[in-house]
Amino acid sequence: MEEIYIYGIHPSIEVLKDSPLAVKEIFIRKGSDALKKITPFITNKKTFIREIATKEFDKRFEKDLESKNTQGVVLMIGLPKILNFDDFLNNIKPNIKTSVILLDELTDAGNVGAIIRSAVCLGASAILMPKHNQAPINGTVYKTSAGLVSKIPLVEVVNVNTALSKLKEKGFWIYGLSEKAENNISDEKFETPVVFVIGNEHDGIRAKTLEVCDILLKIPMENGADSLNASVASAILMYEWKRNLR
Repeated sequence: MEEIYIYGIHPSIEVLKDSPLAVKEIFIRKGSDALKKITPFITNKKTFIREIATKEFDKRFEKDLESKNTQGVVLMIGLPKILNFDDFLNNIKPNIKTSVILLDELTDAGNVGAIIRSAVCLGASAILMPKHNQAPINGTVYKTSAGLVSKIPLVEVVNVNTALSKLKEKGFWIYGLSEKAENNISDEKFETPVVFVIGNEHDGIRAKTLEVCDILLKIPMENGADSLNASVASAILMYEWKRNLR
């Protein structure tokens, strides 16, 4: 299994609390107080802890030290299992409380992690991600998701439009989030299983995918603004869906 790394005390604690079995090894810089701070959250007795002298620690992670504050601790974790779309489709039994988030070629790992965090918190059923032209699951995704990556099924999609068509056959309605839409999110009742398509940070949802969507929704903007960050917009959309379930 491929490994990724988590840097810093708070992100490490979040992962240790939410995904303790995913942590394979913990690297601690000798002389730091990182071990004392994270020890209460290490519940998996099989987790290997390695204390390393400062010089060796910095050399080992020197490529990352320029952009990441390790605070004396680095977690090595295994990538979460990525599901095959057909297997996911064959096993899901959608109902009115089922929502799936499809990321349409998002390139910012921070956005992906934030969307995953919102999806978990608001009760989404899965995250669908294209196989190509999509930010991978990495340390940044783990950090911005607050360690919640393993709390929701991640599904790889080879062809987005084909996947959406198959989900339609399962009874899902496909909603695209677009500033060009005529319908406001507050006007929709979400009375079926739903798929929310979140477009690329710069170009939005691709034209062919827009054609597959059943309904396009927008978040009303004021003061001349025309759009929101992809993760913020998706959180608002998911909250509106959640609110309608009550």
